[in-house]
Amino acid sequence: KWLNFHLKDPAQKSQLLYFLGGLSVVDGSLEPREEKMLYDLGQLLHLSLADIRSVISMYQRRSAPNDSTTNSNSEKAKLLQMIEQASSMLNVSTNASIDEVKKAYRRMVKLHHPDKFMGHSEEQQQIAHERFLHIQRAYELLEKCKISSS
Repeated sequence: KWLNFHLKDPAQKSQLLYFLGGLSVVDGSLEPREEKMLYDLGQLLHLSLADIRSVISMYQRRSAPNDSTTNSNSEKAKLLQMIEQASSMLNVSTNASIDEVKKAYRRMVKLHHPDKFMGHSEEQQQIAHERFLHIQRAYELLEKCKISSS
């Protein structure tokens, strides 16, 4: 209740969820129990399910195991996994059109732009900057895939 009263802006609420997600993966992985706690907190903060999934997908990507094999099947599977995670981060389906991807990207950028956190601490600004870069990379990957498949 205290957080909902003091954090009016959804960007501030998601900032808190990003911070806690970052703490969750300090050990190298996002455990199912930690993921559930992030979902529960996101719901208590009245964030949309799509926004909660977007936050969690960023940390699932970080904690995904690295595959050292370089055969074409594993690279193809890795690319498909990256596309799924990027789609999840932007809250679009994997078969969304380029226009849907652009619209979702603009919405996410508007909500999570680092300039919204200029009056906050250095740590919060850094988290916002990292999140913004992840959103940009997700968009660039999806844009590249959508354009190359056209």
